[in-house]
Amino acid sequence: MGQAAFPTPRGRPISGASKVGKRARGDRRGGAISNRVCDRVRGMGGITEIFNNMEADMEKTVERYLRLRVRDAGGLALKWLCPGWNGVPDRIILMPDGKVFFAETKDAGKKPGPRQRRVHEILQGLGFTIYVPDSKAAVDRLMREVLGE
Repeated sequence: MGQAAFPTPRGRPISGASKVGKRARGDRRGGAISNRVCDRVRGMGGITEIFNNMEADMEKTVERYLRLRVRDAGGLALKWLCPGWNGVPDRIILMPDGKVFFAETKDAGKKPGPRQRRVHEILQGLGFTIYVPDSKAAVDRLMREVLGE
């Protein structure tokens, strides 16, 4: 038996082997695009610099930093997963002396969506404080406020 043929947009079947071979050789358009990308990366200080800057205020990095700062202050920053209820904040922050706060971490410059804003309104109506840190600096401000510094 021969290899299976895959239809193309023009209707001509090509074999799986030739499809792979074409990618292995590279086409001219792909090469030109990758060269432009490489030139831009070099102009931005290299790939390491780009990734260092990207990770600085990514949501997962901000959330990890929040968790560590709360732990260092003697509290807990528990991940809040609430099946059947969308839009709840990412973390419940439990501090000494029974203080409870909520945190919704975001990428730099991002804001909560409509459902998250609605849940924040409900929690604020119940008397809770919700923070939305989007950077390590915002987490530092949050901690100063929580600790009363």
